[in-house]
Amino acid sequence: MIKNEIVVINPGEKHCARASFVLCFDAYGSTRCFVYARSLENAFNLCVDYIADRHPELLMNKEVAEAYFEAIAEGCDHAEAVERAEMDTTSDGSGNYIASAEWGIALENPSPAELAAYVHGRSA
Repeated sequence: MIKNEIVVINPGEKHCARASFVLCFDAYGSTRCFVYARSLENAFNLCVDYIADRHPELLMNKEVAEAYFEAIAEGCDHAEAVERAEMDTTSDGSGNYIASAEWGIALENPSPAELAAYVHGRSA
């Protein structure tokens, strides 16, 4: 029985990636993405692209924008407003934000056995 369904983000990229990750998103970690990547940052960015297309409700973009304009209205300069607005979020660098507490690394460079054990909810 599958306990942890995983979406494979870029199956054709295995040959040019240095690493692979399973990243979990949302408050319960129920959006799981397997991704081949050059680094954790690259993996995060690829997963956020997927989330922006298929699960935009997980993004904090609107909340970050609102917090920025609130800070400006309170008299903060641009740099301070950005710092306040982006607090407790992780950005993909292209304008998408995820709550920092709502994503994490489930597996890094898993073997096929480790990945299978994770998917089926048992220890490797």
